[in-house]
Amino acid sequence: MCGDKQWPLEDRKTVSLLYLSIGVKGRRAFNCRNPHIMIDTLTTVDFWKIGEKTFIHPRKITFDRHVFLITKQVWGETVEHFYRKLKELAENCKFENKEETLIRDVFITNLVDPEIQKELLKETVEPRQALELAINMELGMLNQHQIQQHNTIVIPANVNTVQFSGSSRTSIWPNSGNATRQNNRSTLYCSNCGGIWLPNHRDKYIAKGGTRNNCGLLNHFANVC
Repeated sequence: MCGDKQWPLEDRKTVSLLYLSIGVKGRRAFNCRNPHIMIDTLTTVDFWKIGEKTFIHPRKITFDRHVFLITKQVWGETVEHFYRKLKELAENCKFENKEETLIRDVFITNLVDPEIQKELLKETVEPRQALELAINMELGMLNQHQIQQHNTIVIPANVNTVQFSGSSRTSIWPNSGNATRQNNRSTLYCSNCGGIWLPNHRDKYIAKGGTRNNCGLLNHFANVC
């Protein structure tokens, strides 16, 4: 009852439940910003309108656009993830029919990899084409890097390397035992037993301690003579 007007019981219950549902901090903020409003005098519609004015603030488009324009790709982030991030930021900027074009321009400008950026700047491409080209280049560069890592052999500093004349085979001798790279392949083979050379191979290779049948030397088999 407020003056001569009587509020329906169901309406008052709804307002009370809404007021409780916003939590302690929400109620404190509501009361601070609306100190002259009595909850038990509000209808559901009035409470909802006041709540919107209290808790919902209009976005600042200038700030949203600023964040969008300065967003850069970070190291380790894929180009696809970077593009999606820009697309999400652009939703709050209200670019309307210029949105896709601006996403493409900021995407190319703020890429980390200069090679991908240089390729995309060669000619004007459609936004979707820019993303597809960047993804393909990134995958190609990643595959090339993995192949190079797979074919790289790191030889310790305490290893002596000898190149046999007239042969493509290189033998390397560690402190104990030795390994051979056969047929220019990246796999190392033990020159004592013929097995694959592993980091702990020189301590465990099966020919260690044995005597060669052909020449009588220790620690190697006749089939690798």
